[in-house]
Amino acid sequence: MQPKRRPALDDNIMASLIAVAAVAVALSLGALAIFGWEAALGVAVGGLVATSNLWVLAHIARGVLQGGPRQKLWALAGALKLVALLAGAFLLLRSGLVSGIALAAGYASLPVGVTLGSLFSSEMPSTPARKQLASRKRTW
Repeated sequence: MQPKRRPALDDNIMASLIAVAAVAVALSLGALAIFGWEAALGVAVGGLVATSNLWVLAHIARGVLQGGPRQKLWALAGALKLVALLAGAFLLLRSGLVSGIALAAGYASLPVGVTLGSLFSSEMPSTPARKQLASRKRTW
């Protein structure tokens, strides 16, 4: 008997993950060209944090939304992820390895990448409200 495998992340999330990583690379290269290695390193670290944060969040959200006996454990994992994110950012800034503005610029790849990923994803999510709107007759 094989163990039950969890389904992979859906195409919309994968499109967002790829877009976040691509935006982070583009921002890092731009920082390298304009500001040099130190800024590029900070932007790259921020982009890495943003991409890994989205990946972990996608898995946690999937676990919470699937329900079942482990739902509360997934919710706890979400809280621990937030604490780890804040502690990691604090340690990065406190160590002086990267500057705060460069880290924030790299982390900005998260909202930009999610937006681009949702624009270019393969399909729009289907919801009952959307189906209801699509079935209405247009009177204009």
